[in-house]
Amino acid sequence: MTGQTTSPWRHALALAVLLTVAAGCTGTANEPDVVLPTESPSANPSSPAPSPTNDPYDDPHQQAIDAYLGTQEAFSQAIIAADPDHPELTVHTAGRALDLLRDGLTSVRDKGLRGRGAATFRPEVDQWDDLERPTTIIIRDCMDTSNTELYSVSGEPYEDEPGGLRLVIATVEIVDGTWKVTGLGVHGVGTCER
Repeated sequence: MTGQTTSPWRHALALAVLLTVAAGCTGTANEPDVVLPTESPSANPSSPAPSPTNDPYDDPHQQAIDAYLGTQEAFSQAIIAADPDHPELTVHTAGRALDLLRDGLTSVRDKGLRGRGAATFRPEVDQWDDLERPTTIIIRDCMDTSNTELYSVSGEPYEDEPGGLRLVIATVEIVDGTWKVTGLGVHGVGTCER
């Protein structure tokens, strides 16, 4: 990738950052990164496998993480064409989070921009509302957007802020019997560390 690395995730969600969190996120060196490439539509990795059961209480923490990663993957694919109607967006995302993603993608598209590159993720369950049968789970992630960029479709130079480690807080809830991301807050570079 040539040129300055930037973050399509930050810009596409800039209209949507409503969540403020003072603390940074942490991770350990032993935690694997999840990488979602966005090089071309043919590089579309499969979505995280849904739970083999229809029971949202069968390992709800893992199902919530899978929903979060599914949302990020869908966004990674949608930003390639800046497509707010990308069909995968609704698979793991609903409500306000879906509206925010679509608004961000529309903004990127209207500016004549597209995204490429690969972000990495280290999501962890941070909170949940009920020990035995949670219906809301909060995911905390330290997303790395260092290897992503926005570029101008016209080929004109486009300068943007560099990517980096960004705190992401996602609210994941049971919607129609399935875990979906309903709230999403993406913070600026330097708001978390690994």
